[in-house]
Amino acid sequence: MVKQKNYTKIYLLLASITGGGLLSLSWPLRGFPLLSLISLVPFLWILDYIENHRTDFVGGAVFRYTYLGFLLWNAATSYWIWYATAVGSIFVILVNAALMSFSLQLAFNLKKWLGSKSKIGIIYIILWLCFEYLHFNWELSWPWLSLGNVFATMPAIVQWYEFTGILGGTLWIWLVNIFIYYIILSIYNKQLKERVFYIYLIILFFLLAIPLTYSLFRYNNINLKNSDEVNVLVLQPNLDPYKEEFTISPQENITRIKNLIDEINAEKVDFFLAPESNIQEGIWENNFDDSYSINEIKKILKEKYPNALYITGASTYKIFEDGESLTSTARYNKYHDFYFDAYNSVLFIDTSGVVGIYHKIKLVAGVEQMPYKKIIKPIEKLAINLGGTTGSLGKDSVPYVHPHYKANIGVAICYESVFGEFISDFVKRGANVLFVITNDGWWGNTAGHRQHFSYASLRAIETRREIARSANTGISCVINKRGDVLKSTNYWEKTAFLTTMSLWNDETIYTKHGDYIGRIAVFSLCLIILIDIIKLIIKKIH
Repeated sequence: MVKQKNYTKIYLLLASITGGGLLSLSWPLRGFPLLSLISLVPFLWILDYIENHRTDFVGGAVFRYTYLGFLLWNAATSYWIWYATAVGSIFVILVNAALMSFSLQLAFNLKKWLGSKSKIGIIYIILWLCFEYLHFNWELSWPWLSLGNVFATMPAIVQWYEFTGILGGTLWIWLVNIFIYYIILSIYNKQLKERVFYIYLIILFFLLAIPLTYSLFRYNNINLKNSDEVNVLVLQPNLDPYKEEFTISPQENITRIKNLIDEINAEKVDFFLAPESNIQEGIWENNFDDSYSINEIKKILKEKYPNALYITGASTYKIFEDGESLTSTARYNKYHDFYFDAYNSVLFIDTSGVVGIYHKIKLVAGVEQMPYKKIIKPIEKLAINLGGTTGSLGKDSVPYVHPHYKANIGVAICYESVFGEFISDFVKRGANVLFVITNDGWWGNTAGHRQHFSYASLRAIETRREIARSANTGISCVINKRGDVLKSTNYWEKTAFLTTMSLWNDETIYTKHGDYIGRIAVFSLCLIILIDIIKLIIKKIH
């Protein structure tokens, strides 16, 4: 008996590894996304087996036997964080895998408490959706491995993300996996002639056919041309983040930018797009006129492009005036006796100077902010230094859309482009074209920068906006409204390109309602628990 139990544990661990392996092999940019439609089957078997043999397991069995698979998936797809921070990568991989397993363990416990008799309770889907939704909305956010991201390299089959966002993809993956598992169980139990087997087959057929048919039809019939167009010159200066960026002089950096612009020698440019933190000097917002870089950019525009807008990333600082309310991120300069905030910013520059500024909102935990700062203020200085400004940064309260006579522009900074609902907020505020500026060189030539690049296609589908992306070391690109990459650069290449982008003003269902699937999941979970509590109270009363 003991020997059989040991074999069972081995089978469960092998199933976990198989599930983690399938998820890893499905992930962008070089994986096979359709593998995700069977990747949860091994985990479903683990859940089912433990539930049917409860007496053979002590508490926490679901966590223990799923953790290895989720750890494998996280490590195989997020290892590249190591290149920026060893401690951070270990933390992200271990904790995110633990959160995944914990969500299933919690669902298992709730299913037991609620007395659900279904083979695989809907509670597992609800808890997983709650877990992913949490990752969009708390200060330890890490939505990188949301299941719906897996189809980033196959935009033709997820055109329906314009209704659901990536959480719809997560829901789809779970449902398909569950019914495939049901079918496998029916075959194993020799129920091929029973009606339930054919019901599973029919449900699976429609689960696959309806979204895929719609996607292919929409992909091939969507209007991609618009008479309202803008010319965008995308710059990729290729500053080595470890050797050049934040160390070369502002003069040398501006010379590099001038050379790239001169190489293209475009007759007409509406917008120049430079990457995150490209300005190589700290900019004091109280006095933009003191900046060498800003003054030189104004000269470039005046000489040949007087009607153009130059958009660039910068590290900026704002001094608090006497009597002005301090933010929770305010810092004190003891040498000059003033308080100030530091920001990861986008500057909008024309011939008159800075005409708009946006401060990054979705800050990277442990790099740009210490999560729950008020609680752990004493260890704020442990924020990882990736050049530029460290410690907890200030941020805007809402996304900024810059009004220009040619277009309304929304610009996301780096990590922000992973958040679908956040990007849709730019569109709700009037943006008819979207830009992303980033610096992915910290991770080297790994899957990290390729995944980040591919996720932008999903934002284009969700919002039905064209997206231009300027990445310091690559991959810079332009993406149309159905998620196709129309033009892209090589990694680690100093280059620039001119592109024409169409402007669009319609709003998708997802743009209007955001991650409503996540909110429904949270509401459903609360409602299920509340109803059961009420039942228990009524039972005790009677």
